[in-house]
Amino acid sequence: MKKPKSNNNKDDGMNNKHSKIPNYDKKQIEDMLKNSLQDFLIRKSSINTEKAKNVSSLVSQITEYLSAFIIIGYDVSGEPINIVHATNQMDADALSAAINKFIVHSINSSSEK
Repeated sequence: MKKPKSNNNKDDGMNNKHSKIPNYDKKQIEDMLKNSLQDFLIRKSSINTEKAKNVSSLVSQITEYLSAFIIIGYDVSGEPINIVHATNQMDADALSAAINKFIVHSINSSSEK
């Protein structure tokens, strides 16, 4: 019975002339990672800027009808949205009382079912 030939050649395919994977040096890899990270941060920043504009627009529209309000929900991409608009301490206290009433009412109505 013949022993299988051991492969002592440490060729991992990266230095092979026929390999389709290019052989990059450390500097090139660092540059590619840096560029990718910058692109990601620019895209993320523009998304956050757009979200901030949308929230600001929404707050402007709602303040035409309500002096103080709380919005809790999710945007169309599934990200949580929490907006609290209270311009003074009296509005903040009123919102706190309203949210407490809402929670108590929700607990009582769910226990009656």
